[in-house]
Amino acid sequence: FAPLAAAMLVLLCWMCLRSFPATLCVFGLALLGVAITLATMHYVGDKLDAPLIVLPPLLLILGTSSGIHLANYYFD
Repeated sequence: FAPLAAAMLVLLCWMCLRSFPATLCVFGLALLGVAITLATMHYVGDKLDAPLIVLPPLLLILGTSSGIHLANYYFD
């Protein structure tokens, strides 16, 4: 489900921003946040158990939504 969810999130981000470079920037930074979080969990030695399995999609959605808000403030 990850590729389908990512495609839907990029489409939603583009619909909100109406700019392809801003969409790629916001989505890329959200993916970077997820990667940093998962890398930190790996190096600390923590495992993805049942409660932490929702962490990557939650961070991706929260990062994208906050990026959309910040980009809209910048465009205004």
